[in-house]
Amino acid sequence: MAATEPTTPTTPPDLGKLGEQIQTTSEELTTLIKQRDSEIKKNGEATEATAKKLDVTGERLEAMATDAKTAGEAMEAQKKRVDEMEKKFNRPGFNNMEIEQAKSPGQAFVSSDAYKGMLKSGKFISDRVQVKSFFAKDAAPPGVVTTDAGSAGALIVPMRVPEIIIPPQRAMRMRDLITVANTTSPTVEYTEETGFAPLWTETTADAVAGDTAIVVDTISGISATQTIKIGTEVHTVASVVAGTNTVNIDPIYGLAADWPAGTEVVANDVNPTAEGLIKPQMNVKYELKTVSTKTIAAWIPISKQALADAGQLESAINTRLLYTLALSEERQILYGTGAGQDLQGILTNAGIQTYLWSAGTVGDTEIDAIRRAMTLARLAEYPTSGVVLHPTNWENIELQKGTTGRYIWVQVTEGGVMRIWKMPVVDTTAIAVGTFLTGAMKLGATLYDQQLASIDVAEQHEDFFTRNMVALRAEERVALANFRPEAFVAGTFDHAPVAGP
Repeated sequence: MAATEPTTPTTPPDLGKLGEQIQTTSEELTTLIKQRDSEIKKNGEATEATAKKLDVTGERLEAMATDAKTAGEAMEAQKKRVDEMEKKFNRPGFNNMEIEQAKSPGQAFVSSDAYKGMLKSGKFISDRVQVKSFFAKDAAPPGVVTTDAGSAGALIVPMRVPEIIIPPQRAMRMRDLITVANTTSPTVEYTEETGFAPLWTETTADAVAGDTAIVVDTISGISATQTIKIGTEVHTVASVVAGTNTVNIDPIYGLAADWPAGTEVVANDVNPTAEGLIKPQMNVKYELKTVSTKTIAAWIPISKQALADAGQLESAINTRLLYTLALSEERQILYGTGAGQDLQGILTNAGIQTYLWSAGTVGDTEIDAIRRAMTLARLAEYPTSGVVLHPTNWENIELQKGTTGRYIWVQVTEGGVMRIWKMPVVDTTAIAVGTFLTGAMKLGATLYDQQLASIDVAEQHEDFFTRNMVALRAEERVALANFRPEAFVAGTFDHAPVAGP
């Protein structure tokens, strides 16, 4: 029997050239379609020549699409074969290139040229070393230059392993909840939204307690059954009187207090406007704000011997120095007064909403109080995105038991995900016991990094020279902009609601 001729493998087409051909053919097909449509419009039908060209061009384009699909499948198969070979030879990268693992801030400093140069010179004063922010999940932003090129997160390629590794859950902090951005300026100017109402008008005349009818500037957008707010009072509209701009409210009790002319009358929805009437006005209040970046810094004394010991130095930087900056920053985000060198914190902003546990319904637990506070943010048209509370209060929530004595939040053997009402939870000692914060965190505030955490070493401090000691300093420059204070709700676990007298 004759030997079988070997099969010559089909060479896949060049994808670059094929793409150009597809583009050219597509343009040709488009031109022919326009020509056909023009002929049909003019003569009632296309010419035979045009129709034939359309068929040929369409068939050619379909053949190219098939070739492109074949080439793509061939490339994918080749990639899989390369991946399998890589696994067999246990190579973490290509071309025998060693892949570097991500460095901690301490490792970045002790492996930097600044640190090595300092040890070599014996002067115990280093150049500044920029390290990746202690909270950042990604590499330093474009434009941030590190002393050691190997410490830049963007240049590190992760080692490849065969199986999927599920990372452990890290502790959430305020940086994870709010928006974080970069700035190159020491000041940030923005427009703060201080109020919003889809429907807005004002009382035309004085109104007194007990009135069931009020006169407003316009009844446009107001209709029966609608809920409106007069000053601080919330009422249901019974009817409106066209032509008089009179709004009739709760016919039994009326207004609870006196309200002068010019009092705001607002609603969270706008009803259709009758023909011929003025369209309703919406009200969005803005205020121009300017915040400046503040420096958060800390230093620790260490011996020259510890400075020369890379292991001790890494530990000092990672576990104490940068952690101190993290704690200070978190406290400033929550409670900074905005005066002097303080950031304007979220909880100290006069424009945020508040909620008391005691203002709820009898039987409400701390869990209920958090949910009701979330509703306040939602009613202001802000979607809640997180909850911040003290570990003691989180403990109270996790220890809640049902009527059968079983824990309702966790299984003791496994614990539970730190979420409440579908929202991530930050339990931090930076917030006071009995206080919690919720709201649309990322919409409400933005933290601006002007200078990521940097590390310096110097011995020019008191008697450090004679004691063989040096100062190790870390610092950052940040600003906090509270764009929408109403997006936040500060809650207080004062006491459980009680029945009235």
